[in-house]
Amino acid sequence: MSKPNISEHDGVRNLHFGTQVIQGAMFYAACADCLTANGIMTVNIFCDRENHSHNIEAIERSFSAVAWLPEVHDSNIVAVAFKQAPSIDFEQLYLRAKKIEHQLALPATTWVDGLMHWMRG
Repeated sequence: MSKPNISEHDGVRNLHFGTQVIQGAMFYAACADCLTANGIMTVNIFCDRENHSHNIEAIERSFSAVAWLPEVHDSNIVAVAFKQAPSIDFEQLYLRAKKIEHQLALPATTWVDGLMHWMRG
């Protein structure tokens, strides 16, 4: 794998490998190395379904906690990786979710339920 180009804009670091698709333990380790101790990586995982678990496992080797959203279409998932596992005030999060549901008619409390379930393992 070639060495990445790293740019920073408004405190956000970006890792560039040109236009090629990169995945695997070395890539995710390089991403983790670019982040601060409290950094968070969001990554689009676009691969065959059978490779999702390989990518998640590779991310887990370099990050303290990893969550991912269900596949929406075309075997595409989004993962969020934390250098340090998050601590979440669920009472506050549920209050915010109810506000989102009221204002936008989105099922936000179900999202919080899913996050709580994931965090409790």
